[in-house]
Amino acid sequence: MNAFRFRAVAFLACLLMLPLERAAAVDYPDPPRVVDPYNSASAESLSTGFLPEVGGRFSYNHALIHHSPDELFYLLLDTWALLYNSGRYTIGYRFGSVLMAGPVAAEESAASVARFWLNAVQFEYGIHAAFLFGDSWSLLGEYSRLSLHPLRSAFGETAYDILKMGASLPELPLEWGGVNTSFRVGYHTLFPFWESVLPEYRVRYSMTPRIRYEGRRGAPFYLEIEPNLLLLADNGVGYEVFGESGLSLKGIDGNIELYLWLQFNDEAELLDSAGSASRQVGLGIRIGSNS
Repeated sequence: MNAFRFRAVAFLACLLMLPLERAAAVDYPDPPRVVDPYNSASAESLSTGFLPEVGGRFSYNHALIHHSPDELFYLLLDTWALLYNSGRYTIGYRFGSVLMAGPVAAEESAASVARFWLNAVQFEYGIHAAFLFGDSWSLLGEYSRLSLHPLRSAFGETAYDILKMGASLPELPLEWGGVNTSFRVGYHTLFPFWESVLPEYRVRYSMTPRIRYEGRRGAPFYLEIEPNLLLLADNGVGYEVFGESGLSLKGIDGNIELYLWLQFNDEAELLDSAGSASRQVGLGIRIGSNS
């Protein structure tokens, strides 16, 4: 099987993973290769044409410190494909799933081999576009959907559509690496054509800056921070803050990352009838590949 056929089969497999239901909570950060493939450390290896790249990554995030009794660890799977790259613009697809697990409470019982409950699964999927403006700026666009499906009673079910526009700044070169910065503004809603009976999502607009440093000499160190300002439908204000810092060990077609992560938000909508603000710090490992 040649490289193009392999990528085509992998892309079709991603499409088959689309959830049949729609039902979202935390807007987890998109992979850097999806947000702006022209501004990542490996942009020079990006091929042109149809389906030039198929990629994926699997992450395990374990919370060492957690505010909520319903959060213990996450299993995250991202798959994506660049549908077309002209050398000036790209159109890509992304599908992601997040399996959320919480500890077993003292009054509950579980199998002796697994002292946790699988609480909910979240899906994130959509179309992303990037247009290289000049030699180093990128204009960014996105339409995506998020959905949270409870696996246990008392956990919530929400859904929303996202439209985002933004820009990626030229890379700031430093002695040992480079800093990539992007900023996107999002509109969050649930379009009427879905005919959904779910309640309106609390977020109406979001403002999302992202700053990522990647070391390219010496230790393969990286640092990423993404603070989100949320403007709510009830005229209130909310927030989501994500951060990662660790080592990225790169191979020929993939990498392994070992990192410290944090996640803070004022409301994760994980529970159906009560607030579920998240305060988490933990360790993670991620395995990724590109073809």
